Amino acid sequence: MNAIESARNLAVQFATELNRSAVDAQNWSPLTENDDLPEFDYVTLRQQFGTVTRGMERAYRDAFNETFVPYEANKMKIVETDFASIEGEDGERIFLSLASELDSEGEKWFFIVSDSGEDTGPREKTKSAAKANAEIMWGSPQGLWDLQYH
Repeated sequence: MNAIESARNLAVQFATELNRSAVDAQNWSPLTENDDLPEFDYVTLRQQFGTVTRGMERAYRDAFNETFVPYEANKMKIVETDFASIEGEDGERIFLSLASELDSEGEKWFFIVSDSGEDTGPREKTKSAAKANAEIMWGSPQGLWDLQYH
């Protein structure tokens, strides 16, 4: 793997980790041209390649910014797209996604949204509890909503 690819891979790995932790993500923002690389990744690149070139820094910043999703309190973030669908009144499928948001104390909550962005359910502490709400709300024995998991 060449130096540019290594820089990109480290950036994607770090940004992905931040995206999984709302508390950590709150402390980061997209990297600008004037920002230094995170020290731990800079050291890794320097140990691996001897020097860190501007091209490596640019590749790192670009990959980080392409992957990282800034997390803001009360801002919804889709964490799983189209995990299920239901039949709408007009017979068209309405796709359901799992979303999350932070409350003002920095706690992450999960809930279901429709493909039109409509917030459809109560907030839950876990993804599985939020997904279970689909069964509670639309999984009737009569199959009126034709709940289907994807």
